[in-house]
Amino acid sequence: MQPDYSHIDVNALKNIDHVKSAFENLCREEERVEKELDDILAKQTPLDIRLAPVTALAPQLRDVKSEGERLSGLINHTALLAEKVSAKVKVLDLAKSRVAECQQRVHDLIDLRRCSDGVVAALNDEDYEQAAAHIHRFLAMDENVLRLTSRGLVKDKGEISESQANGESSLDQSISTLHQAVNKVRGIVNRRFDEAVAAEDLASIERFFKIFPLINMHDEGLNKFMQYLRSKLAVASKDNLKQALDTAPSDKRSNVIFADTLTLLFEGIARIVDIHQPLIETYYGPGRIPTVMRLLQEECDKQSSKIFSEFKKRRGISDKVNRIREIQLGKKEENKLQGRHLDAILGEMTLLQARVEMFCRFVRKRCAADIEVSEKGSMEDVEKMLLSSQLNRESQECLSDYILLEHFFMSENISKAVELDTLETDQQTTSMLDDVFFIVKKCINRSISSNSVDAICAVINNACTLLESEFCQVFQNQMKLGFPSTYLDQAYTVIQSSLQQGKLGGASDTENQKQLFLAYLNNAETGTEYLNRLQLSIQADTGNLRSALNQKQSEKIETCLSGLTTVTDKLKIVLETGMSGLRTAAVKPRLKPLIDGFTTASHNVNDEEFAENEANDPFVQGLIVNLDSLLKTFKSGLTPGNYERFVTLVAGEVTVLLEKAVMKSSFSRLGGLQFDRELRSLTSFLTSVTTWSIRDKFSRLSQIASILNVETVQEVTEFCGSQTGAGAGAGTTWKLTHAEVRQVLALRSDLKQEEIRKLKL
Repeated sequence: MQPDYSHIDVNALKNIDHVKSAFENLCREEERVEKELDDILAKQTPLDIRLAPVTALAPQLRDVKSEGERLSGLINHTALLAEKVSAKVKVLDLAKSRVAECQQRVHDLIDLRRCSDGVVAALNDEDYEQAAAHIHRFLAMDENVLRLTSRGLVKDKGEISESQANGESSLDQSISTLHQAVNKVRGIVNRRFDEAVAAEDLASIERFFKIFPLINMHDEGLNKFMQYLRSKLAVASKDNLKQALDTAPSDKRSNVIFADTLTLLFEGIARIVDIHQPLIETYYGPGRIPTVMRLLQEECDKQSSKIFSEFKKRRGISDKVNRIREIQLGKKEENKLQGRHLDAILGEMTLLQARVEMFCRFVRKRCAADIEVSEKGSMEDVEKMLLSSQLNRESQECLSDYILLEHFFMSENISKAVELDTLETDQQTTSMLDDVFFIVKKCINRSISSNSVDAICAVINNACTLLESEFCQVFQNQMKLGFPSTYLDQAYTVIQSSLQQGKLGGASDTENQKQLFLAYLNNAETGTEYLNRLQLSIQADTGNLRSALNQKQSEKIETCLSGLTTVTDKLKIVLETGMSGLRTAAVKPRLKPLIDGFTTASHNVNDEEFAENEANDPFVQGLIVNLDSLLKTFKSGLTPGNYERFVTLVAGEVTVLLEKAVMKSSFSRLGGLQFDRELRSLTSFLTSVTTWSIRDKFSRLSQIASILNVETVQEVTEFCGSQTGAGAGAGTTWKLTHAEVRQVLALRSDLKQEEIRKLKL
């Protein structure tokens, strides 16, 4: 902002300096003002050019103003006219509606007279359909409106009061006649429908069922018709149950006869709905199916309760459940319940559960479609009906018993598989591995066939618990015993021969222990593969089921499946424990004396010794031969995956022991080259016997070899001054610390210690 010099107090100027200062300020102000004026004048021409079109439009703006005022007046006039027309249209519409209402009332009066006469004639002729039609028309009228209309018509005609009285008397007589007809027809229809039901006259039953809605007896008609259908359903179900009870044990369907009986009950209900739904919707209108299903559900509850009761009685479910609970409480039984006796019963229980789930889906589907069309009722009411039904209570009790029996079946068979565990000829795993997973998969698949989320989740959870507590525990106990260490050369020979013979009893207890250790190590590795396959199989088998479930139910199944992952992790821990035990007992004792040979072979060599060692290697070839013997000894007894782990374990132990031996040795320049050659041969051999990558385990030794091969101390800085270097290999992180680099350099007898100490890394 520029200072304001326009107001200078002349009287305040006391001396010449003040005057000069004020003068200079005024001069600067004058220059500024002149510059602003020049800028404004310079802009005059462009502004004139821009304003020229605007100036030319000035005459037209006057025309626009006049046109706008004229248009505004026209719009106001149109608006007023529209309001007047709208008011007249409203009056006409009101008049039209009143005329239509008046015509309807007159027609109602005429129809009332016709209905009164027609219903009497129809009743005399026993034409109940026609009588019901007249009554239906009468019931659609408002009596009070009819009386008012009749009085108005008489008054408009200007008739005398006697005529008015006669008209009203005729109207009352017609209404009275129709009321009497309503009561009479309702009584007749009720009576004739009951007679038709008693006589099993299907045509008459359907005839009078159609009449009920015409006389405003929708609920009564529907209840009576459903009562008739329920009676037929009860008779059929009773016959089916009797036939099931009379079925011989030798019959091929005897093991699932109660599931078949329940299926017939549900099929009967579905058939009733399929056949009669069009009839009900046509004569009673949409929105009646939930009521129909509720009435049928009441009968279904009674009949299904009988079926479940007979099933429990004939199959001895209560007795078996009580015996299992006593076993769980620790009580001993003389005749212990055997798991194999439950197989057929469990299959039938899942089949019962699947049929209940299927029926509930049918009910939901039919009710949902009807509610969507009619916009009456809600699915919440349907769900409440299903949840509160006796069928649901029976199925839940059966489901509870099934879960208990299935858990006992699984537990008993897994225990028996563990107890009868054997190692067969030419097998790397014991028999219990396949047996246990066969049992678990069978039980889970059986639960999936029930189509019940609760059953599936309960069985999966029980399976995970048993696998952890009984299956994995056997492996853990075996791993704790460890791999027995004896005189190794003899031990490896015995192990190999015993595995080839496939006999556990043909060797000593120590050799049996060694064979079992390797077999259970293989069990753990193969078990992780089986668990992964089992999880994928369950996901595939439940795919169709989960497509019909809500998100919460699907997530519930996924959460239960995560338990299998926990078992897998536990087996991996067992596997790591076993490998660690194998390293301690079998690998390290064998490798240590072999690696110690490195220190006895001199690496502080001259040219002649270097050439001699190249022709007759003093260390690495013997090590490779012994390693090959060690690996071949265990290869036949380990699964491919475990063999790969074993090779990796051996490679890791070799690098650890060899690094210690290197740090105890002395090297010349040629000795470093000799070590590099030995290391390459060793790495090449171990890489050739495995498909897994093990070069990373030799990265420290490779870096040590690179340091031992330098010609001068300063050369080290070229490949250890960064995270990766030429000596480390492409993309390999440098793993030696600066102190370790100096320690390795100190192993070179031809390098000066003073230069090593002065080396800057």
